[in-house]
Amino acid sequence: TTDTTSSGIELSRQPVLQERTRAVSETQINYAHVSITYTGNGTLSLPNNNNNTATIANFTSNGSALVSFITQSAQGTETIRTGNGETATMTFYEIVKFNPATRDGKGINIAEVQTSPTGTLASLNGMILAGIDDIQLNGESNVTLWEWESGISGLDIFPVHGME
Repeated sequence: TTDTTSSGIELSRQPVLQERTRAVSETQINYAHVSITYTGNGTLSLPNNNNNTATIANFTSNGSALVSFITQSAQGTETIRTGNGETATMTFYEIVKFNPATRDGKGINIAEVQTSPTGTLASLNGMILAGIDDIQLNGESNVTLWEWESGISGLDIFPVHGME
């Protein structure tokens, strides 16, 4: 046999995003899918120039997702808005496991963030996050996401033709 070594998934020490959301509407599409919209609020912990973390508190969010009952998964987008008006857009994918006895669930979540390359949220631009979602029966979720430390640097991975 051949021995293989896995380095595991490396995540940041501190969560980047901690958020509480609440579903505000659901639209049944068919027997297998529902579309939801939600709102939330939470905190972001971002690296500053000294590689320490600076916390930005009190962001609000609005999002929508397509939920599949067949695959117990969701995909969607969310807009994050800080108190000073800066925004970021997060695209996420989630797989959920529900407890049949209590009807609450836990999800594993991956997300990619896009924002302006300048400003307070600039360090989020292009960041990939991974984490968990604790889903309550009342429609509330507690999401915690950490940065995936892939070891791959920057935007020079796939140069745009003519911009090399």
